Amino acid sequence: MKKMATEIKAAQNDVPGPYSCHCLVARQMARQLTRSYDRRLRPAGISVGDFSILQFLSPGEGMTMADLGASLFMERTTLVRNLRPLTAAGLVEVSRDPQESRRHMVAITATGRHKLSEAAALWSQAQEEFEAAAGGAEADEIRRRSLAALGLMQD
Repeated sequence: MKKMATEIKAAQNDVPGPYSCHCLVARQMARQLTRSYDRRLRPAGISVGDFSILQFLSPGEGMTMADLGASLFMERTTLVRNLRPLTAAGLVEVSRDPQESRRHMVAITATGRHKLSEAAALWSQAQEEFEAAAGGAEADEIRRRSLAALGLMQD
């Protein structure tokens, strides 16, 4: 662990090496954040990935699988794999679009809305934990810059 801290410190000083790779650092950050949020959400029985899916579905009557995948920056096969346990738990429903039978619709159920509500306080704790570690303004800046980078890198 001490060696890794030294490597990270060197990377912060622009020393060449693996930490000069934007992708590597972003993936490491994502994995660390995922572990932290998953740990906080564990009492609700869902992961941060599950929580994110439920959040995207909660405002409306559902969305196409393609639109949900695009919103999550997730390939269809990965989305289907992530939806299976949510469907089995009765948190979401997947059905054919009545206007276009080739499209699938994904909607949050009443049980899913309840689960999202139950998990919201735990998610807030994870948010606060990250903000305390990073600093509130820095956490907001990381999010803003990440969203800007996502917008620039769209296929």
